[in-house]
Formats: sequence, structure tokens, C-alpha cells
Amino acid sequence: MEAKENDSATVVYAMQDEEEEEDSTLRLKSLCIFWFEGILVPAAGGVGILGNILCILVLQLKDLDLASSFVNLLTTLCVFDSLFIAAVNLFYTLPIHSEFYESELIPYLTPALLPLVHIVLTGSVYSVVAVAVERYWIICDPLGRGVGHHQHQSGCKFVAAIVAFSAVYNINKFFEVSVGYPIVEQEVWNDTTSQYDLVNVTKAVVAITRLRANPDYLKASIISNFVVMVILPLAILSVCHILTYRKIKENTQRHNAISSHQRRDDAMAMLFFIIIFFFVVCHSGKFVLNFYEISQVFYDEKDKKWPLWAFLLTRVNHFLLIINSSVNFFIYCFRDAKFRNALISLLALKKPFSFPLTSEATRNNNSLENATNATTETIELVAKDRKQNGSTRTTSVV
Repeated sequence: MEAKENDSATVVYAMQDEEEEEDSTLRLKSLCIFWFEGILVPAAGGVGILGNILCILVLQLKDLDLASSFVNLLTTLCVFDSLFIAAVNLFYTLPIHSEFYESELIPYLTPALLPLVHIVLTGSVYSVVAVAVERYWIICDPLGRGVGHHQHQSGCKFVAAIVAFSAVYNINKFFEVSVGYPIVEQEVWNDTTSQYDLVNVTKAVVAITRLRANPDYLKASIISNFVVMVILPLAILSVCHILTYRKIKENTQRHNAISSHQRRDDAMAMLFFIIIFFFVVCHSGKFVLNFYEISQVFYDEKDKKWPLWAFLLTRVNHFLLIINSSVNFFIYCFRDAKFRNALISLLALKKPFSFPLTSEATRNNNSLENATNATTETIELVAKDRKQNGSTRTTSVV
């Protein structure tokens, strides 16, 4: 009898511990959602959208001495990044701060917002890939057409291919969720009884379609996402980075033998290496989650509930992706003096910064100033002498 009472007490304590653990887990999840998706994402996103708009305006100026293809691809990247920031805030941030938006609008917006998030994210990723390929194509010149030929390429084919691929690859996302109308119980105030009554109402909710619920489709979707959004971009970026870096190293050794355009292209490629570094760091959370998803597929555990660390990393990942879409403006400002000067001119803060003259240019400038001063003094002496001699003839210098 005593043993049974001890067993019962143990079960009660275990249930209490589980409930306390669930409560602490829920609190942790709520805090993570609120701070990362409710505070940090919109804060970083607001700065990012402003920075991307300034980038687009500065890139249209002719003072940067950049190839048209490079400018158009960077502009495309800014547009995709801005759209991604806006879509993430509409899909994840606004529902946290507005109960009306979450209950009344999100069910109708999700079938369009969810595909939009995937489309613009794919466009952002492959815009980075396209810039890496463009830098390799211009600097390494694999077809041997010469630098001048590449300078006149607009890159419009690249842009069209990115937009088309992003839309076509994610077109299936439009058929994964829909609006459902289940009957649910809802509390309604009754004036007669002066209390809340439970009534059955039809409520709009986000519903998973049969396509998304299909195990074979889910498996194929996870595998294709892993290949297209992880393996392929990393492989292309790695190859282009290595080949471009080798060519830049070779150009550096013969610096005086290459043109100013080639030196400018090399400088932009080095700047883009920093962008690639931030890209890999900020997408690392997504890579880990995709690795975890693909492991679940191979171990046939795709229906298993995600662990706490994966849930938390998902929220951190959203913030990191926003950082990646916001940081390029600061990289341009930090690494490229011409971009800074163009930005300052655009904002009309002050006159563009002029680079200091070299010692030879300084000597030439001083000589010119000395010659000008000597000429002026001579003219003044001649005019003074003629005035003293009563001459009315004027002296003009052309």
C-alpha cells in the first residue's frame, strides 16, 4: 500500500515538473518571438530599406566608374533585399503587434505572402550568385574578348534570368496553403444574461492543402530546397571566389601593366568578397536548419516535432536574413571612397572629398601658381609704369 502511494506521488511530481518545463519553454519561445521577430527584425529592416534606397540612387550616378552589368545586378539585389524585408515584416512582425491583423487579415494574406517571401529570398540569393559570376566573367575573361567588351554589357539577361527563375521555382508555394473556414467556439457577450456565451462561428484560418500534406511532395520539396538554396549557391560562390581571387592576385603582381578599369574591377571584386562573407555568415542559420530537415528526410523523421533549439534558431535565422539584406549599404560606404563621395554629393551634405595630390602633382601645381603670380605682378608693374608716363593705352591679357 505504501509503495503504491509512493508511486502515485512520483507520478504527480513528474507531471508537475513536465508542466513547469512546458511553461518555461513556452515563455522562452514567446520571448524569442517577441524580441527577434517583433523588435529586432523591424528595427534592422527599417534601416535596411533606407540603406537599399540610397544604394539604388547612388548606383545610378556616373561618378562610380562601374560596369553597367555590375550596377544593374547590385540594383536588382537591393530591390530583392528591400522586398524581402517588407515581406518578412508583414508576415512575421505585424501579427505580433496587432491581434486584428493576425486574426482577420493574415489568413487571407498568407496564401500570397508566403510564396512572396520565398520568391524574393531566392531572388536575393541568386542575385549574389549572379554578381559573383559577373565579377569572374569580367576579371578572368574566360573567352578572351577583352575588358572593353565586358564594360558595355548591361547585365539585363542576368536580371531577367534571376526574376524568371525565382518566380518559376517557387510557383508551387502558391498551392501549399489556402484559407480555411472551420467552425469554432467563440465567446460572445450576451446583454440579456450579462455574461459571455459560447457560440459556434465560422472563422477564417490558414489551412494546409493536400499538396503540402502529401509525404512524397514534402520529401521532394525539402530535398530540392536543400540543393537549390544551399548546395548550388555555395558551390558557385566558392568556385567563382577562388578563380577571381587568383586572377586579382595575378593582376596585383603586374599592377602597372593593367588599365584603370581593370584596377577598378579588381577593387569591386575585393569589396564583393566581403559581401559574400556576410552572406555566408547570415545564411548559416538557414543552412543548419536545411541540413536538419534533410537529415529528417533520410531518417524518415520528417513528421517529428521540431526540437526547441530548431524553433529558436528559426527565429534567430529570420533576424540574420534581415541583417544580410540590410548590411550591403554599410559595406559600400566603408570600403569604397567613390561610393561615399557620391552619397555625400547626393545628400548635399558637403562638397565631395578630393583625394590629396601626389608629390609630383603638388610640385606642378606650385609651379603653375608661381608662374601665375609672376605674370600678374608683371602686368601690374607695366600698368603702373604706363600710368606714370601718361599713357592711356590699356593692357588686356587673353
